[in-house]
Amino acid sequence: MESVVRALDKPPILIGHSAGGVFVYLLLDRGPGAAGVAVNSAPTEGVAVLPLTQNKAAVPVLKNPANRHRAVGLNFEQWHYAFTNTFEEALSRRL
Repeated sequence: MESVVRALDKPPILIGHSAGGVFVYLLLDRGPGAAGVAVNSAPTEGVAVLPLTQNKAAVPVLKNPANRHRAVGLNFEQWHYAFTNTFEEALSRRL
């Protein structure tokens, strides 16, 4: 992949999803890209797969195996912790 990118006339903007996001990181580190976008990238070596806070946010959904392939509602405290913890409470409640 690196040889293909280096063979281009100009350094491209690299875009990758999941494992492709890791390729974007690696290519940018080696220099052949002008810029990069990693969408929902897989973790690179040395990065914890899930931070403790993310695990805590997922517990309401993942704790019950019957929730697989179902939509699971969150109460306000769970919603605020997982998604809007940097918002003021009033805005978080409106969302």
